[in-house]
Amino acid sequence: MKNTLNHNLVIIYIAVSLFAIFFLFYQVIQDDYNLSISKRLSTNKNFSLPSVVQEFNQKQYKVYVKDLPYKIDPEYKKSVDEAVSYWEQKENVDFVYTDEEENADLIIYWAKDFSVGHVGYAYENLIEIGLGDSYCYNDWRPYSYEYVTQNMKHEFGHFLGYEHSQDENDIMYFQSKQEYDYTLNESDVLPSGYYQYYGVCTLYENTKLSIIVSSDKNIDVLIVPSYEDYELMIDGKKYDSYEKCSSSDINNYSLICNVSDESGIVIINKSKDNVNFSIEVSEEY
Repeated sequence: MKNTLNHNLVIIYIAVSLFAIFFLFYQVIQDDYNLSISKRLSTNKNFSLPSVVQEFNQKQYKVYVKDLPYKIDPEYKKSVDEAVSYWEQKENVDFVYTDEEENADLIIYWAKDFSVGHVGYAYENLIEIGLGDSYCYNDWRPYSYEYVTQNMKHEFGHFLGYEHSQDENDIMYFQSKQEYDYTLNESDVLPSGYYQYYGVCTLYENTKLSIIVSSDKNIDVLIVPSYEDYELMIDGKKYDSYEKCSSSDINNYSLICNVSDESGIVIINKSKDNVNFSIEVSEEY
C-alpha cells in the first residue's frame, strides 16, 4: 500500500513538473511572439486592422475583353485598364482579367458603330462600348481615346450599380457629347478650275477646328460661314468668308479657326493641271 502511494506521488510530481516546464516554455514563446508583432506594427506604418478587414471583404470580378473590330487601333483596349484602375481606387473591388469568357463576371464588347442614339450601355454582366459613328458625311469616324475611356468608366459604374447623376462633373452624368479623333481625313484629285466643298460637321453651335491641307500644286483654301456663301462665290456674287482663316496660292495650309456649325471649307484649283491634295480636319475640344 505504501509503495503504491509513493508511486502515485512520483507520477503526480512528474506531471506537475512537466506542466510547469510547458507553462514556462509557453510564456517565453508568447512573449517573443508579442514582441515580434509589436516590432512589425511599429515598423510597418501601412499595416492597419481596417485595411485587413477591407481586403477580406473586397469583391472580385473576372473580366473578359472581346477582340476589337477589324482595323481598329489596339490602343482603345487600354480604356478598359483605365476604367478598372478608376473604380478599384474608388470602390472596394478587384477586377481580374480572364481568358475564359464562360467564367467571366463581366464581358466587354465593342461596337464600331451603334447607329442608334447611344454610345455605350451596360446590361447585367456585359458592357458594350461604341468606337465611332457615321454622323458626318456618312463616313465612319473614330471617337477620341479620351471619349471612349470616359464612356468605359461610365458603363463600369452602371455595372457596379451606380445610377445616372445630374452633376456634369460626375463620371455618371446622364449625357455626353461625342468627341472624335478627327472630323475629316481624306485625299482626292481636283481637276483644273474645280472647287471642292466640305461642310463643317460638329455637334456644337460654334467650334474650333484644326485644318491641315497639303497639295502637289498651289491651291486656294477658303473658309465660308455657310453653304449659301459657297454658292454665291461660284456664281461670282458677293459672299462672306473667314478672311483670317483663308489663304491663296499655297500648297501647305495649317491653321486653327473658330467657325460656326454651318460653315464650310472650300478647296479651289485655279491651275491648268489636276491637283492631288489631302485634307485633315479635327475639332479642338
